[in-house]
Amino acid sequence: MDEIGRHFAHFNNTSATRERDIPFHENFLEYKGSSLTFEDRDVEKFIVLVPKGSLVDCGEVLYHYTNRTGAKGILESRKIWASEFSSLNDPEELSYSRNMIKRRIGVLSSSENLTELSEEIGSISFSDVFISSFSKAGDSLPQWRMYAGEDGVSLGFPRSTLRNVESLASGFALTEVIYDTEEQMRLIDPVVNAMIEIYQSGTGARETVEKFESEIRRIAPALKQPGYSSEREVRIVYAGSNIDKFSRNRSDGSSVNYIQLNLEELFDIDKSVDILFDTVGTAPTDNSLSAIRTVKELFITQRCKVRQISSSMHRFRWS
Repeated sequence: MDEIGRHFAHFNNTSATRERDIPFHENFLEYKGSSLTFEDRDVEKFIVLVPKGSLVDCGEVLYHYTNRTGAKGILESRKIWASEFSSLNDPEELSYSRNMIKRRIGVLSSSENLTELSEEIGSISFSDVFISSFSKAGDSLPQWRMYAGEDGVSLGFPRSTLRNVESLASGFALTEVIYDTEEQMRLIDPVVNAMIEIYQSGTGARETVEKFESEIRRIAPALKQPGYSSEREVRIVYAGSNIDKFSRNRSDGSSVNYIQLNLEELFDIDKSVDILFDTVGTAPTDNSLSAIRTVKELFITQRCKVRQISSSMHRFRWS
């Protein structure tokens, strides 16, 4: 047991009633001290829920980085968005996947007559592929800077809860992002080899790609440039058309399509966990105590249980 775990061992509740079956309560304890280790993370300040019922270990936690406004919206609606793959912040993601497949076509065949097949890869539409991003890292400075900001929050969900998207509808998957190029090739090559075989048998390029389009749409969101490996990303991916879609305007005037995932529905399916929001982190700041207290009040206002809120251990001066 880690140091903080020992500190709070006497709060362990052996009640036969599970915490998930107990109504919302504000039974929190605040800790301020020197650096301690909690669940493989160093923390200085944290707030922990003192359960009234029994609280089981939820297993692995996946984190969604956002700012405080975004967190408020998620708590208010109990929903999280998945944005269209072609509209992600990094436009190179889509081109990286396509170019990787094109390169493998050239590598895996000695024929020089595959130009038409390779070019046809660029015509695959990702308009009905949606992504919601999570990370195995709950206190990542690059992700605080890129996705959250000074008032950032990392919302930690049990992985087992998020996995339940796969039972919501056909087309949903919880997908590990692959950064290693060797692993990427092992995923891509069987599809590319099958395409080459069919194309060289006399099937047209367009028809050949159409046969594998759904498979490519499934694979592409799992590929990312090796330089992003520190993000340790896991994605909820939806590839399909049988779900309500919405649109919003960005600050630059462009629009982005998205779908909504009902978090309470996922929590209701996953009976193995007691709290939807497990571990929540706050971005680096000079006043970390104020930050975690503000986030605690946000959860209280929205009547959401959260097991633990902790401050970032990173030192960073926001400009």
